[in-house]
Amino acid sequence: MLKGHSKTNIRNRFALSVKARCMAELKAAHNKYQGDIKVLKKAMVDVISTIILCFNGYCGTSCAKYSYVCAGTNRQAKNFMPNNVKVRMVDSDQQVLQKCLEMVLSPAALDATKLLTTTQKC
Repeated sequence: MLKGHSKTNIRNRFALSVKARCMAELKAAHNKYQGDIKVLKKAMVDVISTIILCFNGYCGTSCAKYSYVCAGTNRQAKNFMPNNVKVRMVDSDQQVLQKCLEMVLSPAALDATKLLTTTQKC
């Protein structure tokens, strides 16, 4: 997925970026829908696939339509990533990223954290 001499550093920064994006999306959607868990569950399905596209370099119309924090201008996607690093994901990488995102943004995870007081229940 990521190449370079400082692979561990880049991986850690990628993980931080994914975590920050998940939490930002969750908080923004929670504020927009005023904690309505039913609407949040429906909205997060599209957000998960949008985040994957965004990190894969296809930030644009999908982010503009479904994301609550990325306007589709490639600014939010690489929050902690250096500008010169490109993420190259194959299908297996995308599946792993989707499982990670679902740990925070899936309907079951949203049920566990519906009050947004802690995300450590996931």
